[in-house]
Order: sequence, then C-alpha cells, then structure tokens
Amino acid sequence: VPELGGESRLWLQTDGGWISALALPDATPGLGAVVESDRFRKDLSRLAIVEDEALAAAQDAVTGAERHLLAQLAARSAQGETLSVSMRAALRHRLRTWSRRADFVEPGEAAALARAPVWPLVNGRFIDLAALVTRFEHGEAVAYADLALPGPARLAIDADLCLDLGQLTDPADRRFLAHLFGERLVSLTDAVLAAR
Repeated sequence: VPELGGESRLWLQTDGGWISALALPDATPGLGAVVESDRFRKDLSRLAIVEDEALAAAQDAVTGAERHLLAQLAARSAQGETLSVSMRAALRHRLRTWSRRADFVEPGEAAALARAPVWPLVNGRFIDLAALVTRFEHGEAVAYADLALPGPARLAIDADLCLDLGQLTDPADRRFLAHLFGERLVSLTDAVLAAR
C-alpha cells in the first residue's frame, strides 16, 4: 500500500533469501513490491540479480498490478467510496503521466482514472478531473483558492467548483493543473480573502 512520498522499491528474492532492491522511478511514490522467483539469476558477486528477461517480467508484473489496483480504486471512488489521502495522491500521481486534456475524455485508462473524485474543493468535497476538463472544454475557467476556507469565506464563491490547492502537498499536482488549464486556471484566493 503506498504511503505519501518516499521512494518506490521492488525487492527481489530467490532461493528463499533477499538478493536486492531496485528503485521503481515511475511507480506511485512509496509503493513497495516483493517478487520471488526461481527464474532470477544472480550475478557473479551473488549479491545482485542479473538484468535479463526474468527481471523485466517481474518489473512488468509489478507495473501491471499497480495499474490494476489504481483502476479498482478509481472505480470505487467514482461509485462514491471515500479514499484515503494516500490513495487519492496515488491516483493523482498516475493521472499526471498524461499531458493532453483529450486523454481524460477519450476512452482508455486515463479517462477511467479521471472519473475518480480526487481533486479537493474548498467545500471539503472532491471533484474528478473529467469534470474539470469538461468545464474547460465548454469555455469555463477552472477556479482555485490557495487556502482552506472557513465557513463565511466560502459563501463568496461557488465552493462546488473551486479547487482547494492548499490541500495539495505535491507541487507536481499544481504544475499538472497549470499545464492542463493554462490561463483559464484562475485564482480566487484574493477574492476569498477580501470577503473575510
């Protein structure tokens, strides 16, 4: 189960013992996987696994399992199940691997994940990326505030449509939104502070 942050690791075992651990740079931060196989071959030092087809197959299996898990989480979230902070972060991390708005509305993995409400709103709820992209494609701005807003300040804006970027701890999430929505990612922070 991924936790927020941290390096993703693949631990390799063969002959009943730990041999080595590899970084998984493209995986969800904090993801850990253990693969044991008698197909792994040790190098001459007997302290590392040879980079061959068996290792590539193990890495592919971990990637496939991670994608399957994230698809299940996205489907459950889209059905109304509340996800933990780390699960929402994991889904946002995966969504950042795509860069075109069209990816989130055309059939495919990105569109399925984009239906999970994992982007925080100032009203304490969450919105899905597909809804934000649809708003953008209809010529509307995507509004945000950079702080968690107390009750009276929320009345100054449509809290059902205003992202709360103050809850996004990974700067890559903000860069991703800025890339997707450009000049139509509009800050309402000043307006909200003025309404206090």
